[in-house]
Amino acid sequence: MKTNTSNAHIISPKPLTTKGRILEAARILFNQHGTDEVSTRQIATELGISHGNLCYHFPHKEDIIEALYKQLAEAMNAQVLALQAVPEKEPTTQKTKRTSTKKTHLPIVPENQAPISLQGLLAGTVSSFEILYQYKFLMLDFVSVMRKLPSVRAHYTELVRLRKQQFAALREQCVREGWMKAEVAGRLDETMNEALFIVGDFWMASAEILYEGEESKKIPYYAKVMEALMVPLLTEKGLRELAATTPAEAV
Repeated sequence: MKTNTSNAHIISPKPLTTKGRILEAARILFNQHGTDEVSTRQIATELGISHGNLCYHFPHKEDIIEALYKQLAEAMNAQVLALQAVPEKEPTTQKTKRTSTKKTHLPIVPENQAPISLQGLLAGTVSSFEILYQYKFLMLDFVSVMRKLPSVRAHYTELVRLRKQQFAALREQCVREGWMKAEVAGRLDETMNEALFIVGDFWMASAEILYEGEESKKIPYYAKVMEALMVPLLTEKGLRELAATTPAEAV
């Protein structure tokens, strides 16, 4: 099951250590075949190293899966914090709000965020989907991974709590800027928030099974689905900004 790992799949521009090469090869193989169909011996063969060398760094396949999950979580943390970036003119006076980070070492949530445009939020959605797609095996094997790795499940549960707090802070900012509604039909508001999270985390299954368009248009298509879910949250100002925004190309 030899595949090409020296191509555009590589995420890091820096030379990879043996540990990094193992993770990168495993990520590609898991994406192609699923976690159940790939063994540590196959990963070692892919890299041209001994199985013992691989096991020195990762004694079990589950250790590799958890390390890749942590890579994804860190990449998504950086994406969220980039969206919440504070104005450069106030680098030393920024106040922050800490959210239960003791167990999972999750990032802080800025209180004084920089202005956020709808266009920037939609671009951030595309970037987030691109990151998730690099680790699509985690989304496709999600239930199996969570059942096998309680530590990952615990971290993910805590991470979702944080993400919801971050989204609430983000939405408050958008409301203050006038392009997002403070509330949508009472209890429906909470349901719509949940729908955004479900699509954001689990669109990959639909993309893998049902999507029939060109591969290059897959992520823009599902970003467009996410955009459609946001429409009821927008004010008249937000709808005008959406109409003026170049839409993600759909198939």
